[in-house]
Amino acid sequence: MDGLGLTMLVVPKTHAPWLEQAAAHAAKIGEDAAREQHAWLEG
Repeated sequence: MDGLGLTMLVVPKTHAPWLEQAAAHAAKIGEDAAREQHAWLEG
């Protein structure tokens, strides 16, 4: 997996929904930051 640039995280099944929610939130924050940076560069 390391050769493919991948990492595996093994957690209890009960933690999966929380981790999925956290990942979605982090992705949204990243998209918002990219939009703000783009707007600033065009500014």
